[in-house]
Amino acid sequence: MIDQKSTILDLLVKVVYDDEFDKIAFEILKKKNKICIPNMEILRVYRELIQEGILKEDDRVMTMLRKQRARSISGISAITILTKPYYCPGECVYCPTEARMPKSYLSDEPAVMRAVLNHWDAKKQVDTRIKALNMMGHPTSKCEMIILGGTFSVYDKTYMDQYILEMYNALNKEESKDLIEAQSKNEFAEDRAVGLSIETRPDYVDVDEIIRLRKYGVTKVEMGVQSLNDAVLDLTKRGHKVSEVRRATKLLKDAGVKIHYHMMPSLPGSSTKEDIQMFEDLFSDEDFKPDMLKIYPCVVTHHSELAQWEKDGKYKSPTDEEVINMLMEVKQKVPFYCRIMRLGRDIPANDILSGNRITNIREVVRDRMKEKKIQCVCQRCREVGFNTTVINNVVLFRFDFDSSGGREVYLEYRDEHTEVLLAFLRLRIPSQYFTKEKHFIPALDNCAIIREVHTYGFALKVATQNKTATQHKGYGKLLINEAIHIAKEEFILNKIAVISGIGVRDYYRQQGFELKDTYMVKTI
Repeated sequence: MIDQKSTILDLLVKVVYDDEFDKIAFEILKKKNKICIPNMEILRVYRELIQEGILKEDDRVMTMLRKQRARSISGISAITILTKPYYCPGECVYCPTEARMPKSYLSDEPAVMRAVLNHWDAKKQVDTRIKALNMMGHPTSKCEMIILGGTFSVYDKTYMDQYILEMYNALNKEESKDLIEAQSKNEFAEDRAVGLSIETRPDYVDVDEIIRLRKYGVTKVEMGVQSLNDAVLDLTKRGHKVSEVRRATKLLKDAGVKIHYHMMPSLPGSSTKEDIQMFEDLFSDEDFKPDMLKIYPCVVTHHSELAQWEKDGKYKSPTDEEVINMLMEVKQKVPFYCRIMRLGRDIPANDILSGNRITNIREVVRDRMKEKKIQCVCQRCREVGFNTTVINNVVLFRFDFDSSGGREVYLEYRDEHTEVLLAFLRLRIPSQYFTKEKHFIPALDNCAIIREVHTYGFALKVATQNKTATQHKGYGKLLINEAIHIAKEEFILNKIAVISGIGVRDYYRQQGFELKDTYMVKTI
């Protein structure tokens, strides 16, 4: 053990001055007749050496040792937790309904398995996930909290109040008497909620629900849209119309909430041609234009009505090749201001009776597009963490578009030639500005709204610096100042708000914003 510790010390001292970690590690281990030392073990010893004062913490070393780098490559650490099984109003034919599971979720999905092991307890799930991420070398000072488990809006409100409180208590590592106290503590906690996402249906979104979500600190809503065709929605027993998608999208955008659609091509009643056109409509019709997408081609699973439909010959799943070709077309319809969060759902292959079983469908589609020299320009495909291109000349890019009765101003810092994305901001001039109506949230009356600010690259701890990292270089402040200038000079507004995650409030407070109606607001 002592010999191994000295070997790791030699290795760590060397890599502080040289980025060729794998090469150096091989040379040192070979010299000391060591075949392999796992990164997790190196991380453990590295932390010991820091505690003993032998080494100083260096973010470059943590980055080199970090396992599953994609988990914090986009600037945050995502922590997914699930609510307990509960009633869902939906009767969707494609949705699995497994006993003692939240509707649409299966017991052997990774996030569900973690929830089951922790008895659906919010605090235990957060604790478990933070410990796992820390062990792999991921900082968790910037946590995007994601609550899954079906239709959030139908859960018992008393249960959900307690669940959210326990989530914040887990991040704070201490108890609070109520949600307000817990959120106040989280503003300065070691592990902060920089965003909170829930999932719901468009027919459950109204003004009262949005105000409730904001009290929880919700900044993003994942909305099950699935199709833009009423006939398909009716056939699959979805239970809502496209008109309700339009209404919910407008309300959420006017409240500054980020919009994350779930879309499901290959549904009964649709065709590949119609699905491709659906994604064209998604971004040409100003009533939609989501900020983010999860694209889940329909699959037939156990515990679903669709399984019987297929058995009766009423539905036939597309082949893998048909799905790949369709997704290649779909990705070309997604504009640069939208992020494709997922391409294919994380359903274990043994749960799928028919349909796409390719677990790495995103990579397969990406490689096929690369072969054909077809470029996807969505945010994820352009973000700096997923690109090895050298950044030569960073420029500010602006794009304005009409959206749900309001105006969106999209700003991003990108490489001038490669268009690799470093940071971006979404500014909304709400529909009430143009109709001269009162906003349903008083703090947002006659106010521009920053719906999102994000700097990409590996997540850094709050208030730290790293010469090679994109974060903490001032891009966020520059974007905010540009948004303030646009709101004041072009739209003659004297107030701007940010739909801030709880853990980012202090960042905005330092820039002259103050808390009003759950938003950070500044007079300009």
